[in-house]
Amino acid sequence: MKHTKLWSLVVISGLADTLTTVYGLNAVFTEGNPLVAGALSLGNPWIVLVSIKVLAIGVAIIAYRIVPQKKWLIPLSMSTPWMLAAIYNATLIW
Repeated sequence: MKHTKLWSLVVISGLADTLTTVYGLNAVFTEGNPLVAGALSLGNPWIVLVSIKVLAIGVAIIAYRIVPQKKWLIPLSMSTPWMLAAIYNATLIW
């Protein structure tokens, strides 16, 4: 798979978002995304958030294989909101 650096950024930003979200939830913050907030009621936040990220990355990989041009936009469009969410979470925590 090409664009290895961008896919690495997807994983790093996904981890950063997950870590800061779980930390924030433990610090009495609430999840801002209503779909994720609903999913968090199903169980352990770590399992729920990692499952959502793995599902999203799986869909992105399928799209990456199907899209004929500008494939780099797919990992970039995954990592950007996750990194922004992690930065936002970090500003709330600290």
